[in-house]
Amino acid sequence: MSVGQGVDGGGADSASFARRLLDALARALVLTTVVVAVSAAISFALGGRWLGVKYLLFVVGFLALGIGGVLSRPTPAWRDEPYVSRSAESTPFQALVDRLLGGFALAPSERFPTGVRVLLAGALMLAISFVMETVFGVVVGA
Repeated sequence: MSVGQGVDGGGADSASFARRLLDALARALVLTTVVVAVSAAISFALGGRWLGVKYLLFVVGFLALGIGGVLSRPTPAWRDEPYVSRSAESTPFQALVDRLLGGFALAPSERFPTGVRVLLAGALMLAISFVMETVFGVVVGA
């Protein structure tokens, strides 16, 4: 790994930090939107309404923080290969986000690592859950 590369071997010099950050935030926003839509469908089908959405966002947000933290760990010196290798092929979710971003989508080697994107999505889910409780009053008994 050279000095200009990220923890997982992706090239850090090929795209500006702002473009990489916007790409990661866009991917986190799409993942959060999918979680909100799925949790709303489940919650409203079971009669939990917005309270169920808030709880599912809270739980999935903390799970995403944990998974993102594990995925973001650097490879220890004693290990030959990284925990998570970056593949050139795209997942269906990444292909969907690439279509949504259009010409603004970055190549896989230019993006932030998956762990960083999942961490951002988890933080966004927790923030939305917090705002639902404090601003919109989605609490038990209300």
